[in-house]
Amino acid sequence: MESEAASSETTEFTTLPCDSQARIIALHNGKIGNDTHVLAIASLVAEQIRGEVEVVDVKFRAPVLAWGLRRALRSQIVERLMQYPRVWNWIWRIAFRGEFPHGRPPLLVCGTLGRGEIPNAILSRFWNCHSIHIGRPCRVDSTEFSLVITPQGVEPETGEVQLPVAPTQVSLNTLDEAGERFREDVEIPSRVWAMLIGGDGGGYRWSERDWERLADGINALASKYNIQWVLTTSRRTGTRAEATLKSRISPDSIAYAVWYAENPQRIMSAYLGASERIFATEESISMLSEAIVSRRPVYALTPDRAPKRTKAHIFARHQSEEGRLIRLTTEEFSTPSSRIEDLSEFQPLDQRWEETVLLHLRSRCPDLFTNDAIPQSEIEPREKPAGASDSQQAERSSENQERGDVSSAA
Repeated sequence: MESEAASSETTEFTTLPCDSQARIIALHNGKIGNDTHVLAIASLVAEQIRGEVEVVDVKFRAPVLAWGLRRALRSQIVERLMQYPRVWNWIWRIAFRGEFPHGRPPLLVCGTLGRGEIPNAILSRFWNCHSIHIGRPCRVDSTEFSLVITPQGVEPETGEVQLPVAPTQVSLNTLDEAGERFREDVEIPSRVWAMLIGGDGGGYRWSERDWERLADGINALASKYNIQWVLTTSRRTGTRAEATLKSRISPDSIAYAVWYAENPQRIMSAYLGASERIFATEESISMLSEAIVSRRPVYALTPDRAPKRTKAHIFARHQSEEGRLIRLTTEEFSTPSSRIEDLSEFQPLDQRWEETVLLHLRSRCPDLFTNDAIPQSEIEPREKPAGASDSQQAERSSENQERGDVSSAA
């Protein structure tokens, strides 16, 4: 879930417009790929309930603070402190870089990986709302969350949901249209293949020789199959690697190129929609997921010395076993072989991750979808405690309202 091509690398995390009272919080941990996955989930739910997505910065100021909050969540102390919203607001400012999410109570909080577990658990407890966590929880118990989404290649535990790919904001419904608009705007030839280039990250290290082989393969395939490339680099590629690629790739091989260091562009949907085949460097789960969603033939490119047992490696290997992509080293790519031609075992993605998420959310959190817009005064706790009377339940709802008012004033 690391480096992304220009489309994801330049994502601006802003509040999405809406005309309802439903509020959804997406926890931003500073890693572009992870933030993209969280925003994709939050946006999906927002579209269903006409809600708004608010991005909240949750980067810890120091690791020791994460340890302290983890201990607090496991004890009864946290429940007592939650009776004092001003105290929680103060704790938040000490623990995280960024302001506490003031305002009305949200209906849903979305977060990912270790950096998102604790703040997700804190906010969902504080507001008594639903929560989604992407990745297997390692700091808090999975029961803290309404829905836990585990990565591909990892056997899901009881109650966890596994998606076919990582959540992405690339939509299959709009790819063809984006591709057609791109063709009209830049007048690219009828046959193009896409090259999505990342760089060092997630345990992967690309050498000068790897970049040279990548360039040689681009030229060789363009000549052999009479195609041209639409190419984009990313934040992780770096100026040195871009210089090597530019000097070695023939201009005749390129129909359109985005060099991130010079002029980043949000181009992913256009590239995927316009291309016959998609090639992407393997270290980016986000790029591979976006490519797989397109249902085009996908190739994952690895440096000569690719790491083993990393998240990206496990993800790519699993997708390869499912027939959704073909893995190639840069050496194999530089000397085109039958592995590129043979698509007999290719199996395009036959399910949409969005459908899986919504299916489980409707089952576990049906109240999320009962109204198009839920006024804050009507937000109810996720679950009525055993033995709680209706008057006690009403008191808790009133308390949620008060928390929103106090945090706004703090």
